[in-house]
Amino acid sequence: MSINKRYLYVSDENMMNLDPFRREIGSVWHNASDGSGLKFGKKIAERPFKMAFGAATVMQSCSPPFAATHQVVKVTANPKRFGLYPECIECGWPEYIRSLINTTPWANNLTPQEAVRFYLDPKSWFSLYAPRSPSGDPSGGLGAYRDCFFSYEAPLSVREAKLLNSSAQRMVGDVDFNYNHYLENYEKAIGELNLPENRLPNFYLSLSGKARTEIIAALIGESECREKNFIKLLSENVRTLLIPAKNANFLNQLNLYQDRFPWNSEVKFTTDQVTSVAPAVNAADLDASLLRKVSETPPDAHRGFTGSKEVHATRRGRHIKKVQVNKEALKAHNLIKWLGDMKDPAATKGEPETLPEGTFFIGPSNAAIKLSLAPQDSFRKIMAILVMTGKLKDIMTSYNRSFQEIVEGYDSHSETIIYRIDKYNADLYSLYEKAMSDNGLTAGATKKLYSHKFPDHATAMAEDGVDPEVLASILTETTSGRGVRPIQSIYVANSNELDLFEYIDTQLNYGKEYTYEVTAYQLVIGSEYFYSNQPPCTDGWNVDLSQFGELTTELQRIIDEGSTMLDSYNMISAFLSARGLKLPEYCGGDLTLTITEVPGGFPASVTLNCICPDLGSSPGDNGKKHPCKDLICCMQKQSQQAVSNQDLNDDRLKRRVLSWFKKYTGMTLNRAYNSMLASGMNPITALKQIKSILNNIIEYKMDFSCLGLEAIVTDSGSTIDFDIIRQWAISSTSSASKTGEEKHSGEAIPTMTATSPGVSIQPNSNTNTLPYPFEVMEDCENDLDPCEEMFSVISVPEMMVYEVPYFVYGGAMIDEAPPPPGVEIIPYKGIPDKLLFNFNPGLGDYYERPIIINPREIRDVIKNLANYQGKARDYEIRFKADDPPKSFEIFRITKKPRKYTDFSNALLKRVDTDYSKRSLQKADSASFRDTLVPNTKYYYTFRTIDVHNHRSNPSDIYEVEIVENDGAVYPLIRIVELGAENPLPISKEMMKLIQIIPKISQAVVNEEASGYTLETESALKPGRTPIVLGTQEDSVWGKKFKIRLTSKCTARKLDLNLFFKTEHVRNPSAPCDTDMSKAIISIAAGTDTETLGTTGVASASTAMGDEPAVATASTTYTYSGN
Repeated sequence: MSINKRYLYVSDENMMNLDPFRREIGSVWHNASDGSGLKFGKKIAERPFKMAFGAATVMQSCSPPFAATHQVVKVTANPKRFGLYPECIECGWPEYIRSLINTTPWANNLTPQEAVRFYLDPKSWFSLYAPRSPSGDPSGGLGAYRDCFFSYEAPLSVREAKLLNSSAQRMVGDVDFNYNHYLENYEKAIGELNLPENRLPNFYLSLSGKARTEIIAALIGESECREKNFIKLLSENVRTLLIPAKNANFLNQLNLYQDRFPWNSEVKFTTDQVTSVAPAVNAADLDASLLRKVSETPPDAHRGFTGSKEVHATRRGRHIKKVQVNKEALKAHNLIKWLGDMKDPAATKGEPETLPEGTFFIGPSNAAIKLSLAPQDSFRKIMAILVMTGKLKDIMTSYNRSFQEIVEGYDSHSETIIYRIDKYNADLYSLYEKAMSDNGLTAGATKKLYSHKFPDHATAMAEDGVDPEVLASILTETTSGRGVRPIQSIYVANSNELDLFEYIDTQLNYGKEYTYEVTAYQLVIGSEYFYSNQPPCTDGWNVDLSQFGELTTELQRIIDEGSTMLDSYNMISAFLSARGLKLPEYCGGDLTLTITEVPGGFPASVTLNCICPDLGSSPGDNGKKHPCKDLICCMQKQSQQAVSNQDLNDDRLKRRVLSWFKKYTGMTLNRAYNSMLASGMNPITALKQIKSILNNIIEYKMDFSCLGLEAIVTDSGSTIDFDIIRQWAISSTSSASKTGEEKHSGEAIPTMTATSPGVSIQPNSNTNTLPYPFEVMEDCENDLDPCEEMFSVISVPEMMVYEVPYFVYGGAMIDEAPPPPGVEIIPYKGIPDKLLFNFNPGLGDYYERPIIINPREIRDVIKNLANYQGKARDYEIRFKADDPPKSFEIFRITKKPRKYTDFSNALLKRVDTDYSKRSLQKADSASFRDTLVPNTKYYYTFRTIDVHNHRSNPSDIYEVEIVENDGAVYPLIRIVELGAENPLPISKEMMKLIQIIPKISQAVVNEEASGYTLETESALKPGRTPIVLGTQEDSVWGKKFKIRLTSKCTARKLDLNLFFKTEHVRNPSAPCDTDMSKAIISIAAGTDTETLGTTGVASASTAMGDEPAVATASTTYTYSGN
């Protein structure tokens, strides 16, 4: 089990729930009113209909989006709402269901292949298939629905992980700032030159050359030489770094030498290993090219999403988990468009591409890097794009969700393909975050931000604020889209072979604070879908065909031989289209020819009629109707039919098509084409008409309507020819799954592994539940009850890459605080008022709470604490001897201290280690001679200040006294323990029972304080001083105590107000002790021995103000005597 932070993003289209059909069944997203975040599914009180899913048929194409899934859905009206037939008709069932599914009417009366082609390219499709044009606007703007939501896990911050206090495995997301060693001249040089971070030595670029071994050896040499070598490594202006997947191991090898540099930060995070597209990109050697794409070009779009993320915090000492929900516009990159742009013939050819200024690849050159720098028309790049296209085809086919999966809330496939690390100036980053919050920036903070971005115009700022438009320009003036431009960006190609990525950043200035923001490029395969229906009969029509009277017999034969009326309509439409006549849209009913003889020898009148019957009213119909659902069921009917590649390659199918063309047009292909040209038709239109006739023959007369075959017509100048290709052919068929079952995959495309080598496919996951039951439809039914409806839904995949947050971490590039100094106190022989103090640098590497002497030091402590962000125990920082001491502080007082702050105004001396400013030599130790008054106690503590002015914790407190007695002089030196610095535990855990008693040292008789000696006649003699209990200086008697009980489960609290009292209990064994007592004191005859016991009485009251409750915790301690 692992515990991480979960992000969820739901597209605006999903949140607006635009699809009326899905609204009716509760397949919707909403923001839960209880604050638990975004939720899927809404329970429907009265279900309007019963729903059944048919098989899902997958179609594939050679061009994007490569796949489409067709699924049939059948709905039956709920009799409780609409009644049975014919009541359901009267109650508005037909109008109701059509209002839900006729929202994309342009797809009605089209085969699935036609609908997909039209949706992807409406203008060209309409012009090619004009005889069977769909309803709606052919110029574009076709209606469809988008379904896209995705979730991913990100690392918890160290503080959040500590709040959870769980031993479960968690993802890593961390930045360590490491100060390795001190190089004085190097630090001074870069400080005096005021170099930006981009010019400082880059760890990987410095060690990437052939002279890597020599450079590493030079960086561990003598200090002065190392300083010169580092100055030689000052680099160019490095703004952008690109790390291809194959160079990740190179980074890991170099990371072993990170301590060769004076300081660095180590950025590390867990990567996404469950990927399909990332390894496909890497296998095609296109990862470096993709890094260039996202780093050099702006996003292709901004998509609206509602995002939710988990936040862990504390409230009144309790851990709480909140879910924050916000609307965001995510930057989106179109991966398919990028591949298409790389194949664009208009792109620059012949010249190798170069990297922009300030951009560098990290690691040795490899095939991916070379390919990213190759000309656009290079053979290797073209082959790589073809390989990548083939892999994407299988991936998008496998992850395209059927309508059933969309309705049930199956997750869109999501994986990380790139990570970006942005390094910011921490102050400016904080100002930006503040500016984007609800409270906004103060005038002073705004001026600071404005001054940074526009230093030449800073003085133009008014003290009382800045114009909102100016502030907006400040916040958006950046290539990355953030309000503050990053100092540097590092792009990392993800790989499923990489589980933990580590980047060593040496381009940091000492003493500055930085914020690292890691962004994930999340590839998401969402879905676009539309409804396709064959509506019942519309109003009929009739067309006068008297001009084609001689073809009456041929027209009647077409009507008679058509497998369905729709097939007959399509063949007649193509037949007449070739002769310049366009028929109205098919009405959905029967086709008939009416021939009327005209007297006087005139030609007969011929009329083609499309008649819509009176549904369910004819005798023998039994309430059935003929809804013409042939196109809806054609995918299942044709899924087993096949046309072999041999049929296509040896022109066998082509010859059959030509035979049908001549039979129905009465002309050869070229003669029909020339006839059209002779009638005044332009060549382009004539070719489209020929193509339309050929496709209608293939799809309807030859019954290949759902096999994805398409005729491509070409004009060689004198003759025309055509070829038949596969386009959107059936790939596989999967039966619908029952509620709670996994999808059953067909034989053509396995669920777990795609057909391309090296591409791993995981099954679509479902983390949601649809609160609407459904059934599985085994067969596609043509005949439906009037209270039923059947339609199909076609879904196509949409692949986009979104930039989403991963984790943010801030800290300062500073060294650790030094350990306290080692101290040696040496007296002078025979001198009663002098002592020598020798100081040496402390050793060690440990964590400890900082101890403050002067309250003014609190700011430095807070800055140091912020660098650890919960990595150590609460309020601890690291102390390490990583650089030499600059001086030692000596504090001295004469009153015994109770806490270290008693030394706050008692700095006696600061002793420097640099004993001569004129000498280059420096020491790391120092000495100090102090003058004291003999026979006087002094209290000392000492601190180290390193070369970066960091203070150590104070040393132990030394009590020092020079004793002078009759000429003898000797020192008394001891360590003073501060009780306040090591307090007794004030809390203790318990389960069910608690006992509160005084400790034994509080219960024994204090004989001295009680005046009880051997001469005393009796301990209980009247008039005697009361017996005093307890030998400890801090007594419990006569005091009140408050004990607070806190529940671990509910955090409710109960206060116990305690005080202790004594009572006398007779000791039954007192007579047996008489002889022993007589040996000690004189005993009065007949006196009984009593026992003195202790009892604690507690008055308990709750915060509600109830009557005090009494809780008693007692014990008895026996004292034998008189």
